[in-house]
Amino acid sequence: MGKQSDVAALIQNLHTDGYTVVALEQTLQSTDISSWNAPDKIAILLGREVEGIDDALIRLCDYAVEIPQFGQKESLNVVQAAAIALFKARFATKG
Repeated sequence: MGKQSDVAALIQNLHTDGYTVVALEQTLQSTDISSWNAPDKIAILLGREVEGIDDALIRLCDYAVEIPQFGQKESLNVVQAAAIALFKARFATKG
């Protein structure tokens, strides 16, 4: 629980500093990353490859985005997912 409380405190500090905190996770309310317009001041929360992000931490985020997948697998390697999200956040909405 100690690590989760550290992440929760970090999320709160990021909000205080004006960041939008986004969970990269598949949820019932998550936005498809292809239609996501990332804000300029953003922090992206990534989870563990199998377990994902704890629900309590997702609730602290401003919203969640997901990378749609087809077939039987529902999880990407966390490095691959991070690369996709960072590319989208940096280039897709900047023209």
